[in-house]
Amino acid sequence: GDDENKRAMYLTSFEVLHPHVQRVKELMYYKDDAVAKFCASLALCTGPGSDGLLLALSRVFDVVAVLDSIKDTKACLSNDLSVYKRAFAHCRADVTNADAIFNSNNALQLFLAEKGPLLSALKAAVHRLPGAEESICAMAHLCAEALEGGWCLLPAERHRMLRACACLVWLLDCPAGGGPNAFLSRKLRRDRLGRLFKVSPVVPLYGDMHANLPLILRRCPNFSPAAAAELLPHSRREMESLTGSYDVVAAAGSLRSLVVDYTMSLPALLRRADALGGRRLGRDERGALARAVYEQVLRGCRYMA
Repeated sequence: GDDENKRAMYLTSFEVLHPHVQRVKELMYYKDDAVAKFCASLALCTGPGSDGLLLALSRVFDVVAVLDSIKDTKACLSNDLSVYKRAFAHCRADVTNADAIFNSNNALQLFLAEKGPLLSALKAAVHRLPGAEESICAMAHLCAEALEGGWCLLPAERHRMLRACACLVWLLDCPAGGGPNAFLSRKLRRDRLGRLFKVSPVVPLYGDMHANLPLILRRCPNFSPAAAAELLPHSRREMESLTGSYDVVAAAGSLRSLVVDYTMSLPALLRRADALGGRRLGRDERGALARAVYEQVLRGCRYMA
């Protein structure tokens, strides 16, 4: 009858959605594991020689921040969960481990409703550790040193360090009476971080998403324009002057001319190398040609990056 057809339809919907909802539940379970292991590792960074571990933890911290951002931007997850729960309610008698699924569904609903659950849980756990302020500041300064010293080989690594610096300021800042104030802490080099934020205020996040570093700082509990003066641009003119560092549309004309020049000069250099290939070249001439080819290839790699 109609009831049997509806029941079969809901069971099919449940079977189709279950693997995908289970992946989101794994993210929910990952939160507790990630927080516990991050704090256990951070507790080891109390003496000299822990720079490598701090740098690795900054990368893990950035992964957690990216996962939180992706989860918060996917409004479809709540809609899919509603459909999944409706299908499960109609076919619960035919599903094994129904009680466990019911309880995990309720937990997942609370997880999806909370904004930034991974970072919030991590922040609460980190500030329960002794010496948390020193460890967070050391991690932020190490990321700044990596950016200033040119340790980042690829642009993605540089963007990761910039995102980590901004999120670490947020991680350090606590409401009044609940912990350190990132904008007053004497252990944090705000001028050093501010120079980095002012040069690259917007960086890629994941796919076509981007991270707005000033917006991350504005989410700090103790944020105010006056308190964050060392970290953010002071005037509208200064902000507009930085637009060219990340606005592709503004730089489209100059980028197009660079590409046109490169596509014209590369074939000319290759023809020159091919024409000289059958001749015996002197050491200086051969070195000059090799250097020109190397610089041309390096220029192309930089354009693609």
